Amino acid sequence: LTTDVLYRAAAKHNAVDVLEYAHKAGCPIVEEDGDAAHLPYCTCNPYCEGVIGIAATHGHDAFIAAAVELGFRWGSHPMYGAALNGNLGTLQLMHSMGCPINSFVAFAAANAAGVRADQRQKRAVLQWLATVGAPMQKACMGTAVCCYDTTADGFDATI
Repeated sequence: LTTDVLYRAAAKHNAVDVLEYAHKAGCPIVEEDGDAAHLPYCTCNPYCEGVIGIAATHGHDAFIAAAVELGFRWGSHPMYGAALNGNLGTLQLMHSMGCPINSFVAFAAANAAGVRADQRQKRAVLQWLATVGAPMQKACMGTAVCCYDTTADGFDATI
């Protein structure tokens, strides 16, 4: 078991006590920032997200606060999973703590925000991003991915 796997598992399961114990025991903070070239298609692979990104995906606010306090970095796309899952409170917390919002966050929010009534929470994320001045360039691409068959010939996800 490596340190990064331990921290990632703790993030996924909201194990703040494991995070704090491992850090106090001297486990180094070793994490990768993820790779923008693989987003938005790497959400099934936890190694595309840093520790904070994993916690954000699951809405583990207490874990995020503890990790930041211990010195964990935000990583490349810490808000992506939270936006995709409609975790508005988590996004607001991270924003208030100084987490940068990149354009992939709007992509994730637009990709997840459908028109069904059960998608209101996810649409609220997209609306909040617009009100705080988040970069919205990739929101149109997220909507296209949500609404169209991306396996069709000629679909270009790099737009």
